Amino acid sequence: MFLSGRHNVNFGVRLLHKNASDSSLSHFADGFFRRRSSDIYNGKIQDTIQINALGDKFPALLELFADENPPFLRFLPENNKMANRITDADVLNICTAFEITYGKDNTENKNKIVSDYEDAELGWKRGNLILAKRMWFLYQKVTNTSCTNEIKKIKEEISTFVKLRNDITHTGKLEWGNCGKFSVTLIKVLYGNILLGAGMDKDTTIAIVEKKFGM
Repeated sequence: MFLSGRHNVNFGVRLLHKNASDSSLSHFADGFFRRRSSDIYNGKIQDTIQINALGDKFPALLELFADENPPFLRFLPENNKMANRITDADVLNICTAFEITYGKDNTENKNKIVSDYEDAELGWKRGNLILAKRMWFLYQKVTNTSCTNEIKKIKEEISTFVKLRNDITHTGKLEWGNCGKFSVTLIKVLYGNILLGAGMDKDTTIAIVEKKFGM
């Protein structure tokens, strides 16, 4: 699910045997993983995170998902048909995922760091811990953004996305603007922070998520 970016998909499995003599791999069978009421996975190989790209962090990633409180992935599309769409439920789930991911982050003094963010134009005041500031904190962990104009734009996009979440929750009002497109960036950030949580270094994390999301 995490590697493909889908909830309900079918996919083929090739079984390999490691030869004791030279450690080479020999193909001995093909299988097919199928879930009831699911699609054949239609993603391209470059859209899927390859296990070998995870290196020695793959076991740690499996441990994260085997935990009683695994990463929150309810924002992923249910099937291929929904892969390029976003719903109001997805907006809520993406924001929930950020809250949960922030809660699991082990950065020392993170609350003080976030509390100290200020931006008068966006209403970010020292001392508050609003969701938008937490999202910005997690965004910086998996990007190398340094351009002032780009930083301003991203922070504005984050605040607009959170406003959409609030409007959905409190009024049922939907004014998408650029939020649909920007949701991909936010999902990229969530993926990156999950990989960091598995012990992946920042540069490798950035490379993996940029390859998957084409960003």
